[in-house]
Formats: sequence, structure tokens, C-alpha cells
Amino acid sequence: MSDAPRTVPTSKLPAPKEAKASNARFTRTVALCALVSLVAWGIYVQARPGARFPTLVVLIGLSVVPVILFIAQMIRLTRQAIRFIPVNAKGSAALARGDLKVARDIFWQSAEQTSCSQVSAIARHNLGWTLMRQGELQQAIDVLTDNEDRNRAALTSARMYPTSAVDLALDYGLLGDLDAAEKWMTEVERRATELSNPTLPAMKAFARAVLDCRAGRCSEAARMLHERWAEYEATLTGETLRPMRIVRAFAIAAEGPRSAGLAETAIAMARPAYPGEYDFLGVAWPEMKRFLASHQLTRARSPVQGGVDAVAHVDRDSDRARDAVVHSSKRSSDRASDRCREIVAHATRE
Repeated sequence: MSDAPRTVPTSKLPAPKEAKASNARFTRTVALCALVSLVAWGIYVQARPGARFPTLVVLIGLSVVPVILFIAQMIRLTRQAIRFIPVNAKGSAALARGDLKVARDIFWQSAEQTSCSQVSAIARHNLGWTLMRQGELQQAIDVLTDNEDRNRAALTSARMYPTSAVDLALDYGLLGDLDAAEKWMTEVERRATELSNPTLPAMKAFARAVLDCRAGRCSEAARMLHERWAEYEATLTGETLRPMRIVRAFAIAAEGPRSAGLAETAIAMARPAYPGEYDFLGVAWPEMKRFLASHQLTRARSPVQGGVDAVAHVDRDSDRARDAVVHSSKRSSDRASDRCREIVAHATRE
């Protein structure tokens, strides 16, 4: 990558470190076998013509060993990739239903334990997205940047190289570093010739809308999303589309009272699938945080909802007090009536 920004890890969470001990041992073994083969070949060349048969057998054996080790390593990496398929599906399912800690642990463990670059690239990419959904924006940036450095070839072959850049642009935009976000958006365009997933245009629109809203260009963001909204809805899954709907509602609401109805409609179509689903949008974006709170879209109750509950509580207390007064008055009236009847009855007997 050329001018894409780099970041120094600053998050409290440790970056996942890929287990490379087995790779290092394999590399040393192959290098040693190659060196022994080279030495044996030199001895053979320097020897007299008509070398003995055992010498040729040893030479051929030493030459074949690196090939056998290479094939064994390829088989081992292929088995790791196959075993990762159901693990990745399990993590993705946990992410979709809101079990973010479970998803994070799955992807983190996969990134730590694998020695397959393809598995490492996918696990780290999904881990970065999961950390973003948890609100760990800087840690997500650290993981994705590290993935770019480690696994560029694997990201490219998995058609995730452009998506990695757009995710970084989104993370920086949510964090409020608009300069870095714009550099990554430029990098997305530079990678336009690379193979990519069908969701890339929608993800670019998502990131661009966040950047425009944060820069005070909400009208432009709303207009840009409206132009191809049907396409974006068709390509994104629910767990990605719902936050994008919230950003669209935010952009529409910022246009003023005339767009309030459209904004409310957009919000009604984006009710969270689990508590706190949209909290990550407002972690470092104060205006979005207030917007989410005002529409009861956060995990914590908003001040407005708290006030409504307090008023309801006071009303219930007032109703109970009124019922107690009425009941007390009724009992006093009944006792007075009984007393009057007793006096009348006594006077009549006399």
C-alpha cells in the first residue's frame, strides 16, 4: 500500500499474535535439508566418476526430503483451513445475534492459533469488525492494520483487500479522525481493480455517509444514500444494514423538521435486534450518541425515557394515595351511619 496511514497500537487490549513456532521449525528443517543436499551434491560432483550406488541413493534421498516436507506442510495448512470453516460460521452466527464476546473469543483464538495465512486473514478481519461492534474502535484499527501488514496476499486472494480498507475508513470515521478516514477512502478507490466482495459498494456508501455526517454534510449523505438505497438493502445482511439505516435516519433528521417523518420511518425500520446494538456508533460521536438516546436506541435508558418513567411512578403513587383517602373516607362514613341508626333505634324503643 502506498500512502495509507499507519497507526501505533494504543488500545489496552493486546493484539492477537499468530502462533508461528511451527512455521519457524518447518523453515529451519527445510533449510537444513537443503544445505545437507547441497553439500552431498558437491561431494558427489568432486568424487571420481562411477560413484558407488549407496552414494547415489543417499543423494537422491536427501534431495527428496525437502519436497516431502513441503507437501506435508501444504496438507497441514489445508486441513487448518477446512477446520476453520465451521469455526468461522459459529463466530459469524454469534456476531449476528449479538453475542459479541463469544464472537470476539472465537476469532481471537483462531487468529492466535493458526499458521495458515488465509485463516489468519479472515479471522483477523472478522475480529476487527467484532471489536468495532463492541465499541473498541482503536483496537479494531490496530487489528485491521496489523492484518494489512501480515496478510496482504491472503486478503487479496480472499477478495477482502478492498473491504479491509473500507472497514478502516469506517473505524477512523466513527473515531472522529476524518483525515485518516479520507486517506483510507482514497485507498479504497486505489484498490478498485482488485477482486472484491459484492457488498463493497454498500460498505463504501456506509463509510462515506459517516464521514459526511461527521463533517457536517448530512444533506449530502442523505441524498447519496437515497440514490441507491434499494441496491444497498439488497446486498447487505441485517446486522450490517441496520446500523446503516440508523446513519441514514440521522442524516435525514439533521435536515430539519420537514424531514422528521422520513427520519421516524427510517428509525422504525431499524429497531435493534439486541440491546445496545447501535452503541458503537456513538462511542466517539457525541451527536450520534444523543440521537440514539433520544430515540431509546441505546442499551442504557435515555434521560427522556427516565423522565417518563419517573412521571409514571409519581402518577402511580398519587393514584394509590387517592385510593387510600377514598377508602378511609368511606369507612368513616359507614361508621357514622351505623352510629346514627343505633341512636334512632334506641330513641324509638324508649
